[in-house]
Amino acid sequence: MARESKYFPLSLESLRAVGSWAADCAERALSVYEAQADSDSRPRAAIEGIRVFASGGKRTARLRTLALSAHSAAREAGNPAATAAARAAGHAAASAYTHPLADVHQTKHIVGPAAYAALALELDHGGDPNIGEGSTRFASTRCCRVCWIRRFEGSCRNGTLSQSPRFAV
Repeated sequence: MARESKYFPLSLESLRAVGSWAADCAERALSVYEAQADSDSRPRAAIEGIRVFASGGKRTARLRTLALSAHSAAREAGNPAATAAARAAGHAAASAYTHPLADVHQTKHIVGPAAYAALALELDHGGDPNIGEGSTRFASTRCCRVCWIRRFEGSCRNGTLSQSPRFAV
């Protein structure tokens, strides 16, 4: 019995589409971070960097640095909602470096911007689950515009996210 390959074709245009989607998701929570650390522009710079790539820019080492800087900002935030918002930005910038490998780790990299943005917004509104659900609905309505996201088990089914993903802050 032949085993199905864990790899799939992944074009630069697909990565650009995912980057645009990831930036849209992360940007929704950016104000949560900026309200806590308004002089720290690292998460905003990460989102701006992925937008440049998504619009046709080159995938450079600078984009990877922007992603890592946003994750550093998350570690320094000191507020769970701001931490999640900065992580959303970091994952968005890192989406340009997604590997064409269908596994749970790559799924987390792709849905991370949406999940962390939903968590940030929910925490910022006193833990109101309706806020998190609204954010995941926003992400899911745009999710299937990028058809290859559906290749990741459990990340997108019938045009909606299969469940509201939760990641530790």
